[in-house]
Amino acid sequence: MDKIKYKKILFISGLDIWSMGQQKGAPSLSNTLRGYAEDGWCVFFITGNENVKSIDNIHENVKIYRFDAKWAKLNRYFMKSIWWLYFQIVAFFIGLKVCLREEIDMFYGYEVTGVPVAKLLSILFHKPFISRFQGTKTYFHLKDHFWRFRHWDEVLSMKIKSDLVIMTNDGTQGDLMLNIIGKDMSKVKFWMNGVENFLDVNFNKKEFKKSIGIDPGEKILLSVSRLEKWKRVDRTIVAVSDIIKNHRQLKIRLIIIGDGEEKRNLEEMVRNLKIDDYVTFTGALAHAELKNYYNAADIFISLYDISNVGNPLLEAMKCSKCVIALQGGDTDKLIQNDDTGILLKYSELRELPSIIIRLLENSKDMQRLGNKAKIYADKYFWTWQERIRAELVNVNRLLHT
Repeated sequence: MDKIKYKKILFISGLDIWSMGQQKGAPSLSNTLRGYAEDGWCVFFITGNENVKSIDNIHENVKIYRFDAKWAKLNRYFMKSIWWLYFQIVAFFIGLKVCLREEIDMFYGYEVTGVPVAKLLSILFHKPFISRFQGTKTYFHLKDHFWRFRHWDEVLSMKIKSDLVIMTNDGTQGDLMLNIIGKDMSKVKFWMNGVENFLDVNFNKKEFKKSIGIDPGEKILLSVSRLEKWKRVDRTIVAVSDIIKNHRQLKIRLIIIGDGEEKRNLEEMVRNLKIDDYVTFTGALAHAELKNYYNAADIFISLYDISNVGNPLLEAMKCSKCVIALQGGDTDKLIQNDDTGILLKYSELRELPSIIIRLLENSKDMQRLGNKAKIYADKYFWTWQERIRAELVNVNRLLHT
């Protein structure tokens, strides 16, 4: 391989290739690594994860180096600083070995933990540096006088000078956060993620429902996310409980796709509300399976605290689904109430059960909202190929300046 002149890039991240196992969870990092490899780059990737669900065969041009310290991840609050320091030290020495063996052309810090050490290596070897963020929660904590202290690691990473900064436009207003901390915005690309097209116009809903043990007559409410507290899947569960209690004539099924720290709490909540027969937890699903659930769904619901412009909502819109979302961040730039979906204010959350009922009893209205969502998505959303191509154009230009 060394005899062939490859462009070589070193990625460093605290994240794994897939957030919930092979082909499961957010595809952003996986698509990025593969995109560079397919563009002729030799990709070296250092990650602070060793997991039986992890994958290493993403592409023949991607070489992965793994390490971990599970003891430092047991408590996020008290151990965060220890894990951060441990990661910087170990990733630095692994990266140094790679750099002494390979002639790296570009360094790439992917997310908060990976940025500082990648920047240090780029300085030592006098090469261009890219920082990449998948959004930020810090902007929503600015009212806290100690926000710079509480979120020191994120602030530090965003302050570090980069030749190119890529901030994901996921509705969390990361562009405003970068501006607040004094970033040179001329070097910032504020881009939405690419979106996979899961729509299957010939999909047989009845047969799929039978295959997963669901009555073909049941209407499906779909939730897709990592199960964390701020994703607030509990709000949808409470609404379903209310509907079942007061409108038993409606045949509904809430399907919750995803895994995470809140899963046990949500399952216990469902048991306590005695709605086990109406709620299905699938766990994390590979994208090949996820496609079927999007096509089978009648309504997609996303009620995050901070912003709802995550990939699941984008995928649902692209799949022509009727979407119910909670206003927050830049969600209202995508979801126009009663046009491209239903957008709820926090004060309107109590109306969620009645809104779901109204939609389920008016299939034409659901179809209208789903069609308008798809029209918007087709016009404004990138495919992953388009999104990666835009990045590579900028990176290749940076390489030759």
